[in-house]
Amino acid sequence: MALVEKPAFAHVLAVDGISRSLARLWSPQHKVIAERLFWVELLRAQQEAGLLVPNAVIRGYEKNIFQVDLDSIDRRERICRHDVKARIEEFNALAGHEYIHNGLTGRDLDDNIEQAQIRSSLQISRTRSADICRILDACLHSAGSENWPNSLDESRIRGMQSEVAQAQLRIDNFLTRYPLRGIKGPAGTSQDMLDLLGGDRDKLTNMENRLVAFLGFTRVLTSTGQVYPRSLDLEALTLLVQLAKIPARVADILLRYVAPRASSEGITFDQHAALEVVDLGILLRGYTNMISQLAGDQWNEGDVSCSVVRRVAIPGAFFAFDRSVTMFGMIVGES
Repeated sequence: MALVEKPAFAHVLAVDGISRSLARLWSPQHKVIAERLFWVELLRAQQEAGLLVPNAVIRGYEKNIFQVDLDSIDRRERICRHDVKARIEEFNALAGHEYIHNGLTGRDLDDNIEQAQIRSSLQISRTRSADICRILDACLHSAGSENWPNSLDESRIRGMQSEVAQAQLRIDNFLTRYPLRGIKGPAGTSQDMLDLLGGDRDKLTNMENRLVAFLGFTRVLTSTGQVYPRSLDLEALTLLVQLAKIPARVADILLRYVAPRASSEGITFDQHAALEVVDLGILLRGYTNMISQLAGDQWNEGDVSCSVVRRVAIPGAFFAFDRSVTMFGMIVGES
């Protein structure tokens, strides 16, 4: 189960101050492993549905799930010019078989795995939101002092904590109803997998439900195009914006009212952290604006040219929010 890891994750925001679980979730190694686990579970489901998938084949794939060599995958991609095909070829070569991905299209793999990443990232962000309330509690100790802005009195801080609680409820609601794309094929009809199963819709339903549960979802979309509606991505990132505006608001107030007097009057205040919180809020809104453009255009057209934007914007948004919480704590000396 050894991992051959690259020295760093490529995203510009995957730096110190990001939760380890979040950075790991969006790492290239994790995605490769998640895809392989998905493929193996699909093989089991196809075997259960009556397709010829020998046990030895499944074992061959299982024992190589965690043998991840990103350089080897990159070399394959430079030859075949397709990222999913390169990862299929790599896993097949390790296992010594060519059984995975039957009946699937690339978005059956990518969309489902990415939705699982988004769901897990929201759960991490939901947990991190509690840190915002804790840091606001620390601010209460300064409220009312002569060096503290009048606009950050106890009632204002309590109101911000209430806003965080409301945003947490919205995340909980979203996670409860968040549907997985499921196995839909290149046109959203599931016809390829249905043909593979001899036209048996009950087998298709059972197979899809098994994969939905495997990825931790309780609901699945019944009708899509080639891609699931990108409005779901937008809604997820909008939830982060609602949470991130609280640290940014406090940081902005402190920069305007405390920073000018901090050095001369000996006030404890991390101005650089406050500036970064404000900047990260701007980045988060920028990423959300990027996704908002896809929410209409790409869903209506049903193509996959949105993948480049999503690979930058979605993990970037979660990283920006997570780091903003870390920097928010540093403003007032909390970690």
